[in-house]
Order: sequence, then structure tokens, then C-alpha cells
Amino acid sequence: ADGVVLDVNDAYERLFGWSREEAIGQSTAALRVWVDPEDRARLQQQLAQRGRVIDFESKARRKSGELFDSLLSSEVIEEGGERIVLVIVLDITERKRAEEALRQSEQRYRTLAATMVEGILILQEGRFAYANPGALELIGHAFEEIRGREFAPFIHPEDRELVRERHRRRTAGEVLEPRYDIRILPRSGEPRWVQIANERVDWEGRPAVLTLISDITERKAAEQALRASEERFAKLFREAPEAMTLVRAADG
Repeated sequence: ADGVVLDVNDAYERLFGWSREEAIGQSTAALRVWVDPEDRARLQQQLAQRGRVIDFESKARRKSGELFDSLLSSEVIEEGGERIVLVIVLDITERKRAEEALRQSEQRYRTLAATMVEGILILQEGRFAYANPGALELIGHAFEEIRGREFAPFIHPEDRELVRERHRRRTAGEVLEPRYDIRILPRSGEPRWVQIANERVDWEGRPAVLTLISDITERKAAEQALRASEERFAKLFREAPEAMTLVRAADG
């Protein structure tokens, strides 16, 4: 009724720095554990309405004045005919720091990816979670059209087994060449040769695969043209009716 502390456990002493003797008989306001008084008012309001509060985040203050992120769960209970409030407090400072570090890391991913010409995909369980402008231009779709869709249908049918086999071998712990070539099927329907490389990352708190994708269609066409030219020369050389020989030129 008056917000006075009736008892605390050993973990409270370690977390807040106040001994049992110092805390008992004091209000939380007097102990200055609430950094923002509005948080205390919101907690009291929710308790009055529902009788319990689960996972209430707020800033708290230790005896030393050090601030930390806390997670509160609270419930009104009856003891000796009196309504009292049981409060469980967790220090989630490290968790919040990790979440912020992850958020900043993902923001860096997004900023870097958005400015790269090379295509970048984030796949979770084989489905599109992110695609930068370079990848979207190559695929020929807006991100809203492919978000959550599987990547497999965009792979040429003749190359899907290669991708599945590499995934199986990589999952089994085998070390593979980081880059390899496949064909994809963009919106235009005309197959494009791409070179891809995959790396496991965390994305929005979940495991994901970062895929770099580069259009090598023109390079493949040039390689094919070179092979065709060499084959024509070899055929002409072998089948010519005139005697022909290749001799290394003398120096000078």
C-alpha cells in the first residue's frame, strides 16, 4: 500500500548494492532505483489493471549510481491478509548491448550493400530476407515481389542439383571453393550466368546466408566464343589437305 520494501534476497543485494538492512523499510523512490519516475507510474498502473506485469523493461540505478537495463516481472499476491507486490528483476544490460551491436552491424550491412554494384542477397531458410539494388536489377524484381519467396525457383533447373549438393557438403563440414558459377532465371526468362559466394551470418537475430552474386554472362559468352574459335582452328589444321606444321620461331 505504501511502496515500502518488506524484504529482498541475496541476489537483490548483489544487483543493486543495497544490503537487506538498508533496503527494508525504505521505498523504491527513496532508494532511487527508478531512473525514470514515469516507468514506476506505468508499472503501478499496469499492476492495478491486471494484477501482474511480465517483462517490463526500464532503466534502473544501483546504490553506486551506476545505471543498468532491467527486466521486471511483478505480481500482486496475498500474504497475512495484506496485498503485497512480488518483483523479480533481471539485469539485461549485456543483452541490450548485444542487440544494439547486432542492430548496428546489420545497419552497416545494409549501407554497404545498398552502395555496392555487386548483388547481395540475405537468405533465411532458403528464402529472400534482403536483396540490395544490384541483386534486384539482376533478378528483375522489386524486393516486395520476392520477399519471403524461395530462391530455388530462380536457379536454372540444370543447376539446382549443384546448389543442393554444395549446400549438403558444406553443412557436413567440407571446405569448398568459395565461388562457383550457376545460371539464374531472371524475370525476363533469359538465363544469366552468375558467380556466387556464400557466407553464414546472423540477420535480425536469426541464422542466415549472405550470398554475393555477380553477373558473368558476357564473360561466359566470350569464353564460349574463344572455345569455338579454337575448335574451328584445330579442325581446319587437322583436316586441311595441304601439309601444315607449327614451329617455334627462332629468337631474334
